[in-house]
Amino acid sequence: LLYCCPVAASGEYPLDSLLAELDKALINSEFYESKRKQRIRLLKDEKVKWAGNDEDIYRLNDTLFQEYQPYKCDSAIAYLDDNIILARKL
Repeated sequence: LLYCCPVAASGEYPLDSLLAELDKALINSEFYESKRKQRIRLLKDEKVKWAGNDEDIYRLNDTLFQEYQPYKCDSAIAYLDDNIILARKL
C-alpha cells in the first residue's frame, strides 16, 4: 500500500483517466466476452481436427486452459485434468 501511494500522489496516473478506462472496459465487456468465446470455439474445433494426435491435443488443452482460467475455473480444471491423463499416456 505504501508503495502505491507515491505514484498516486505524484499525479503520474490521474485517477479520473484510470476510472474512465475502467468504465470503457466495462461498457465493452460483452465484446471482450464474445471474442474470448470465439477463440475458445476455434480451439475446440481445432482439437476435433487433431483428435488422433495426443501431443497436439495436449498443446490445445493447454491453450484452452489458459483461455478458460480467468473466465471459468471449472472448465479450466477439466482441460488441466485431461492434460494430466495425456501426460501419463505420453
